[in-house]
Amino acid sequence: MTIQWGQIAEEIRADVLRYGAGAGIWRIFYLSMAKRAFRPLLMYRLYYWSIKSNSVAATLFRPILWLSHRLACASLCMELPVSAVVGPGLLIHHGYGLVVNADAVIGSNVTLRHLTTIGATSRGAPVIGDNVEFGSGVSVIGPIVIGSGSTIGAGAIVTKNIPEAAVVYMKSELIVRTDGLV
Repeated sequence: MTIQWGQIAEEIRADVLRYGAGAGIWRIFYLSMAKRAFRPLLMYRLYYWSIKSNSVAATLFRPILWLSHRLACASLCMELPVSAVVGPGLLIHHGYGLVVNADAVIGSNVTLRHLTTIGATSRGAPVIGDNVEFGSGVSVIGPIVIGSGSTIGAGAIVTKNIPEAAVVYMKSELIVRTDGLV
């Protein structure tokens, strides 16, 4: 699968807009300097493009982008492997201790907070729907599906499928509501 620069640029634009910084190259530069959790995400997007693109520029920049991605992740003790599929509009708050499994699939406009683990078992990795929000310290483990529009509260351990628009606290067995209303 070949990825064009325009597609990655749109994904970066969606990420920048989720950080509330507006669009434009200067906003990307600002976020890279001001928001530490944005750097690994930006480097993930660029490194992903360099791997999936057939362009000469991508091939030339690949070693630099690999190193930049690794350093940006290491500065936050974060694992965001380029083999994970991450939709546009990802928002990472803080990012310290964030771990995403290499086989995980993350939808569009997902919010992740520090100390969150999206991990796999020998049976597979999670699939996260669109517009899902994670509190801090959440663990999502195994071949499960988190429905779109769900909210996973701080400290929750999720090992079962979660329906769309659900609110989960502490354990996946405790689904507070599923209608999406307060």
